[in-house]
Amino acid sequence: MSREGEARRAIAVRSAGRDWSFLVDDAATADEVLWHFGAWASVGARPSDSAGTFRLVSCDDAGGEAGARATADGLAITGPSWDLTASGPPDAQRIEVRHRRGSAVIAAATALRSMTMRCAFSTGRVLLHASSVRTSRGVIVFTGPSGAGKSTAAATFGEGDRLDEDLAVLARSDGRWLRLDVPDRSRPGALPPVGAALPVRAVLFPAAGAAFALTTANDAGAVTRCLHVPWFVNALPVDEAAESTARMLAGAARLVADVPCAEMVWRLGDDVPGLLARELP
Repeated sequence: MSREGEARRAIAVRSAGRDWSFLVDDAATADEVLWHFGAWASVGARPSDSAGTFRLVSCDDAGGEAGARATADGLAITGPSWDLTASGPPDAQRIEVRHRRGSAVIAAATALRSMTMRCAFSTGRVLLHASSVRTSRGVIVFTGPSGAGKSTAAATFGEGDRLDEDLAVLARSDGRWLRLDVPDRSRPGALPPVGAALPVRAVLFPAAGAAFALTTANDAGAVTRCLHVPWFVNALPVDEAAESTARMLAGAARLVADVPCAEMVWRLGDDVPGLLARELP
């Protein structure tokens, strides 16, 4: 293979403040992956500079009943049309993804999301099932269970200010909390990367009500409302899972102590951006 061909098949994808390297066996698959990730991807990734290295391998017998399990030095995940095995520490993973022909993109996107979450979860960052928006005074994060109104609240902001569809990764740095870019699994092109970590202004728990109101929620209950444990955490090695859970709990407690948290009661038709600009500290 020529050097040009090798470079074409090495792709870097940015996620949660890190570069992830994809090594692809054929040019057609590389083109599909580049097209899918769009602005999140660039050609010529160097594995030594990456948070984790994915090797995508096409085969006929990948996939099966979805599930995950621990291995001696990592984890294995099975999807409908792909299999993933990961080894090494979460911040320097080596991952092989075997996918059926025609399933390279969904396999790559799901694998990146899973490994990004594993890395963040195991390094003390806080993962929220959330939609977030950018304002002139920082990022507002709407979090809560499915159906709580996160996406609907975020949709009241301008399209250019919407940052995350359903997953927010937050990191504490120099005493403040920052929101990190993560590509949307199904349509990364719809929410292009911001490129820089942005300060978090507030974490809000939306709920339907008759009139707009904010009720402060910086307490132990807010920690519980913030945490949404990744679905694959039970597949982590026992020692790693215990340590990661402790880090996540400690991180969420710091988040709630450092950042204004509040229940936001609102109704459709409210000028949420305007109300928050006026009511948030």
